[in-house]
Amino acid sequence: FLGHKPLYLVGDPKQSIYRFRGADLYTYMQAKEDLGKNAQAHLLCNYRSTPALVEALNALFSQTPDLITLPKLKMTLPIPHIEAAKTEEGGGIIFCTSTDEKTLYSYIVHEIARLH
Repeated sequence: FLGHKPLYLVGDPKQSIYRFRGADLYTYMQAKEDLGKNAQAHLLCNYRSTPALVEALNALFSQTPDLITLPKLKMTLPIPHIEAAKTEEGGGIIFCTSTDEKTLYSYIVHEIARLH
């Protein structure tokens, strides 16, 4: 050791979909176990999503507690209830079904202008 500098490991097991970028859920879980419970901190407040989205995800995860399985560890990943920090409602998700690029791009430009 070259002094006593903190080491921070940040991970979100629910984002293990990033395996294509080299994310490895088992490496994260091993590091978490190696560091021990006293070295862990959990962020239980979402500062980026709208309350409606956080509520919907909490409902999904509460209805499917075995959603993320870890076969190598013979366990499922516990997913805690998260609070939303934002109080204002943001925009929604918009699905466009148009195959006409002119219509699609016109809509996008109109939405950018409207939101600006």
